[in-house]
Amino acid sequence: MSRKLGVNIFNEKLRKEFSFIKKAKTESDVLCEVCNTGFSIMHSGRRDIEPHIKSKNHQNALHAATSSHTLNRYLKSSTLTGTDAHIAACEGVWAFHVISSNHSFRSADCASKIIRSCFAMSKFSCARTKCEAIATGVLAPFVLQELQKDLNDCHFFTILTDASNHGSTKMFPILVRFFSEKDGVKVKVIDLVDAYGESSEIIVNLLNSAMNKLNINKKLVAFCGDNAACNFGNVNRTGTNNVFYKLKQLYPGLIGVGCAAHIVHNTLKKACDKMPFDVEMIAVKIYSHFYLFTVRVAKLKKVCESVDVEYKKQIGYSKTRFLGLLSSVDSILRIFDGLKEYFFGRSQHPKFFATIF
Repeated sequence: MSRKLGVNIFNEKLRKEFSFIKKAKTESDVLCEVCNTGFSIMHSGRRDIEPHIKSKNHQNALHAATSSHTLNRYLKSSTLTGTDAHIAACEGVWAFHVISSNHSFRSADCASKIIRSCFAMSKFSCARTKCEAIATGVLAPFVLQELQKDLNDCHFFTILTDASNHGSTKMFPILVRFFSEKDGVKVKVIDLVDAYGESSEIIVNLLNSAMNKLNINKKLVAFCGDNAACNFGNVNRTGTNNVFYKLKQLYPGLIGVGCAAHIVHNTLKKACDKMPFDVEMIAVKIYSHFYLFTVRVAKLKKVCESVDVEYKKQIGYSKTRFLGLLSSVDSILRIFDGLKEYFFGRSQHPKFFATIF
C-alpha cells in the first residue's frame, strides 16, 4: 500500500481491486459509485474500504443496483437486425393497413393481440398508441419526402382546394396535380388544414403557406377550384375580391381551372330538363318505395328470380346530384326487368310506377 508522507492514498492497485471506488478531491478521499458515499482512507487504507463495503447503506445500494436495469434495456436500437428488423417491418405494414383501410387506431388494440397469438410473434406490439406514432413519425415523413422528390423533378403543377365542413370545423384539403415521366399525371395531397373561415384572403394564405413548405412556388401554373364567387368572382371572372385574382397578382399568367364535375353536372341538368320525364324523381320514388320495407324487398327478390335477374339493392340519392344520381340510376337499370314485372299492372302500387314501366 502506498503512503505519501505517512498518509494512505488511493493507488492503482486499490483501483483494480475495487473498481467501483474512485478518487475524489484528494488522493486520500474516495467516492463509492454504488452508494454514492464519500469517505477517507487516510488512516488505514484498505481497512477503511472493507468496513464500508460491509455497511448496511452500501449493501442496500448494491442490492438495488443488481435487481434493476438501465433504461437502455427498454429502448430499441436505431440499427435493427434479424428478428427485430422483421418485427419492425410487420408493425409498419400493419400501421399502413390501418390507415389505408380507414380503420380507427382503437381497432389496433385487439388486432395486435390476435396477430401476436395467431402468428406466434411474441414481440409484435402495435396497438393504438404505437400505430399512431408509426403513422405520424415514420410513414408521414417518408411520404412527404417522396412527394418532395416528385415535385422537384416536375416542371409545372396545378394547385387545388375546396372547403369541407365537419361540424363546426372547416377543413381545407390542398392538393397538387402534376405530370411525372414515370407514372404520368399524379394528384397528391400536400396539406390538410382547418381554418376559421373561407374568405379569399384566408384561402390564398393557406395555399401560399403549403407551397412555401415544399418550396415549389415558382412552378405553379394553374389554380383549380369550384366555380364559386369566392374562387373566381362572377361568371366572367371579373372582380378583385376572389382567390384567382389575388393569386394572379402573385403569379402572373396563372390559369384558372373551374370544377369539371360541376360543369358537367350543370350541363346534364339542363339537358335532363328537356326530357319528357324526371329522372331525379324516378330515382327518389323507387328508392323510397323499398327503403325500410322488408316485405316489399322480399317480394322484389322473388320477382327477380322469376325473370332470371340477379337482385341488386337500390342505392339512395345524394343531395350532390353528380355524386349520387348516376349510382342510383345504375342500380335501377341493373334490375330493370325485375322492377318492371314488380310494378307493372299491379293496382296496389301507385299509378306513377305503372306509367314509368
